Amino acid sequence: MKPTVYVVLDIETTFREQLAFDVAWSTIDRNGKEYGNGSYLISEVIKKDVPFYKDKWPQYTEDLAFGKIELISIRELKKVFNTHINQLADSGHKVVLCAYNARFDFTHLPKTYNLFTEDQDTDFIEREFDIMCIWDLWGQSVPRTYDAEYTASGKYLSTSAESAYRFEISPAV
Repeated sequence: MKPTVYVVLDIETTFREQLAFDVAWSTIDRNGKEYGNGSYLISEVIKKDVPFYKDKWPQYTEDLAFGKIELISIRELKKVFNTHINQLADSGHKVVLCAYNARFDFTHLPKTYNLFTEDQDTDFIEREFDIMCIWDLWGQSVPRTYDAEYTASGKYLSTSAESAYRFEISPAV
């Protein structure tokens, strides 16, 4: 039996239409062994809308220049991503698709694909895989000592990926 692999996906979306323009993933097992990764900008999207965090654009151009990220079409992305996860599954791995806010990522990626391909009957992910929401799991196990900035309403502590990361890497007081 081959180990379970976790495909940890993250997308960044555009400002107006919340289209996935930056898609990246890393595939690991529970011991940290890497089985592949990808980092892509979606060509159609960056022609249509501006990134939500447009101040990060200089970093994207630098990453493109140094080959850290690749510019491809949404159709090519679908093919690359599905080839990767299907090869893992076909070789005997259990594949679990993960994202910090899984509902967001696994909603906006297919939405982007459907918009640019006009292919409303095809799912972005071609096979059924388990999906894990990292945010949900983290929220169920957050330590009582958790501390972060408050949300805009002022009622709740932020549970964004950035806030959770800052808490997890900061030394215990």
